[in-house]
Amino acid sequence: DSKADPKEAVLIAQRFVSNSKILAVIGDFNSSASMAAAQIYDPAGLVQISPTASHPDYTKVGRFIFRAGTTQRSEAPFIANWGMNVLGYRKIATIYVKNDWGNVTNQIFAETVTKAGGTVLAQESFIPGDKDFTASLTKIKALNPDMLFIGTQWADAALIAMQARKLGLNVPLMATGAVSPDNLIKSGGEAVEGIRANAVFFVNDTRPIAVRYTTDYKAMFNKLPHDHSALTYDA
Repeated sequence: DSKADPKEAVLIAQRFVSNSKILAVIGDFNSSASMAAAQIYDPAGLVQISPTASHPDYTKVGRFIFRAGTTQRSEAPFIANWGMNVLGYRKIATIYVKNDWGNVTNQIFAETVTKAGGTVLAQESFIPGDKDFTASLTKIKALNPDMLFIGTQWADAALIAMQARKLGLNVPLMATGAVSPDNLIKSGGEAVEGIRANAVFFVNDTRPIAVRYTTDYKAMFNKLPHDHSALTYDA
C-alpha cells in the first residue's frame, strides 16, 4: 500500500527492483505515485503497468512504463466539451488538487473551456491532505458559476461536494473518472447526487466480455466492479 504517496511508492519500487523474482508491477494507481516509482523501475528494466495513471507524461518516463487507461489529454477536454456544448454551462469554476495529476488536469480543462468560448471564473487549488475547502468554495460561490469542475479523487470530491452544499453552493458538479468508485456515493450521499463524470467502464455494458467480467467479479467479491477494478483486470 503506497497510500497514494510518491515517497512511499519510491520505497516500494526500490524493494521490488532488488527482488529478481519480480518481472513486472501493476500499479501505482495515481499519477504522482506512478511517475515517482517509474523513475526507479525504468532504469532497472522492470515493467510497470499502471491501471489508472492518466497524466499525459507518465509513460514518457521510459521504455518499460505502460498504462491500461486513458490520459487527461482525452478525459479533461471530454468533460469540458460535454459541460459546455451539451449541458450549456458557460461560466465555470474549478477546484483541484495541487499535484502532478491535478495540475495538468485543471490546465487542460481550463484551456479547453477558454478555447471553446467559455469563461473560467476561478481556479482554486488545494494541497493533498487538505480537508477544509470552505475558503475556496466561498470565493467560488461569490462568483455565481454555472458549474463547478472538481479535479481530484473521490474522497476529496465527496468532501468538496458536502461542504459546497452546506455553503449553499448548489451548482451542478462535474469531474473526471477519478471519482468513479462507489465510495464517492457512500461518502458524499445526497451532496454528490447528479455529479457527472466520464467512465471507461460501465457495469451495464451489454458486450459479452463486459457482462462476463461483471458477473465473475460480483460472484467473487459480492459487489459490482468500477473503473479502477476493471482497468486493473485489463492491466
